[in-house]
Amino acid sequence: MKAKPGLRFLILLLLSVPPLTAGNVVAVAHTPYMTQTERLTLPDGEQGEIRLLHGDGILFSDSVRLLVLDGRGRPLARSGKYSLISLICDGTPRSCRGYVHDTAQVLTIDPSSFRSVDATLPSASVEGDDFMWSTESGNESWGFAARMASPNEIVVRESAFIMEHPYLHGLVMGFGCLTAVLAFVATGRPTHRSRWLRTLWAFSILLRAMTAALVVYLIFALLVVIPLSLVSTLLSFTVGIAIVLGIRKHWGRSALIVPARSVPP
Repeated sequence: MKAKPGLRFLILLLLSVPPLTAGNVVAVAHTPYMTQTERLTLPDGEQGEIRLLHGDGILFSDSVRLLVLDGRGRPLARSGKYSLISLICDGTPRSCRGYVHDTAQVLTIDPSSFRSVDATLPSASVEGDDFMWSTESGNESWGFAARMASPNEIVVRESAFIMEHPYLHGLVMGFGCLTAVLAFVATGRPTHRSRWLRTLWAFSILLRAMTAALVVYLIFALLVVIPLSLVSTLLSFTVGIAIVLGIRKHWGRSALIVPARSVPP
């Protein structure tokens, strides 16, 4: 049976999607890169560096791991791969640690498991070197010890992360406000007994629920593409919902207030 022109066009369109997707994946692939280079004092007193090494996430946000280098640029320690790490450096002599937003863990330097590598790592501004790929690839880690962060550390680090990205978390807070409006505002059942009116109300509730679910889905899609902290994102989203519910509750109370002069004796 010969396919109709419209059906034939649809089949060709569907068949062209995988090659186009594969081409886009290859196009967006990039060399691992480094950010936030910090000086630190190694256990033997030598001055070294700690850096954030980012991999290629392709369809998702780039993975990140901690890398410790000695004074000659040789890697001594490499952490596992995570979605988001905040680097914290302080003290005299200068020490550094990492806060993993994915698991609420703190990564501290463990000299007992350091490694010595002959190759020299290029500077953070240099890309395209094969050594960058060999350093980033693999799941093995060494030179770091992990522990669970204390509640105080979690609050401090997540709050600092929100302050570092106020516009992004403001957008998530706006999504929370929108979800609360769709789910809770003006959803009362109509007092009129009309069957059509009640059907229209039920359909509007269903439409609101579907739209609110779509908004929540977009937030989680944003988490996959952009390196965001789950804790700070959920906090911003919850604050947005609380703002709308607080305003709604205040308006509800205000509507029940009757001026004293209008109350009959």
